[in-house]
Amino acid sequence: MPVSTPTVKVVNTRRHGAEVILTGETVEEAATFAHTHGEANGLTFIHPYDDPLIIAGQGTVALEMLGSAPEIDTLVIPIGGGGLIGGIATAAKALRPDLQVIGVQAELYPSMYNAIKGTALPMRGDTLAEGIAVKAPGRITQALVRDLVEEIVLVSEAELEHAVSLLISIEKTVVEGAGAAGLAAVLSNRERFRGKTVGLVLCGGNIDTRLLASVLARELAREGD
Repeated sequence: MPVSTPTVKVVNTRRHGAEVILTGETVEEAATFAHTHGEANGLTFIHPYDDPLIIAGQGTVALEMLGSAPEIDTLVIPIGGGGLIGGIATAAKALRPDLQVIGVQAELYPSMYNAIKGTALPMRGDTLAEGIAVKAPGRITQALVRDLVEEIVLVSEAELEHAVSLLISIEKTVVEGAGAAGLAAVLSNRERFRGKTVGLVLCGGNIDTRLLASVLARELAREGD
């Protein structure tokens, strides 16, 4: 994992019995080390998002959501490397070809947006949505997004913080920045989603308590203004 990985994610992973090695500033740098480490120790590398079986497994989220709430007509899904949205879009469109799938990325890491739109927006800095801070989308996932996803929305850090805060204060649910990206997109594009029955995936709760406290403090300051 990158050295900036939230402590709560590291601790909980170790509780499952895994050896966690923190190295590199980005997901890509950590992956480079993982390949080298794996080859040296006879280990098999399982890609976290650009693998057909991983993508298929994540697609079961759509089966559960549509099974529980068949009235959903729009799914808003965070994008990092694209495994989650690739699997969800594949499953959802197989069941409901008319259903819309909208992707969300942090403004600081618009890798899939660049790949699909042909733009060259910069990727830099620290983001609350570290779980989707991926500089290079997958090869398989890029093709799936191009074929199955209607639109990709970019959200700012302030919008991510607002979504995290709302989920805590209203839903009593602690969600990391990446997991709150879908709500951030809906709140910042109200007309785009007005009248829709929207399904959001709160895909992760790995946020350190000190970071969460600072997010809530900044949100209170903004509300005070």
